[in-house]
Amino acid sequence: MAEKEIVLKKARQGGVLDLSSEELVTIDNIVEKNTLIIDQINQKSHTVIERRALFSKLFGYQVPESTDIKAPFNADVGCQTFVKENVFINKDCFFMDLGGIWIDRNVKNWSTR
Repeated sequence: MAEKEIVLKKARQGGVLDLSSEELVTIDNIVEKNTLIIDQINQKSHTVIERRALFSKLFGYQVPESTDIKAPFNADVGCQTFVKENVFINKDCFFMDLGGIWIDRNVKNWSTR
């Protein structure tokens, strides 16, 4: 298992990350890469299909076709969010997902600021 997967799994399982070690470098590299994708999501308007493709790239798996996530969107890590079918996430969300966020099917977040 690659260092990235080891560190992310440790975070999802509630492990304590040593942020004075290579784990910090690994997390920082992930954040830098995913910030570029988040910037793409937020810097211009996209169709639902284009947004879903960008979120799939960010999350690291194919976001279900029945799921819609609106922009602007932000996350501290970006690749530790797991959404299932028929999910709606409205605009202006900030996900703190280092430890993982799991959103089950048929969840709707209609609120905005």
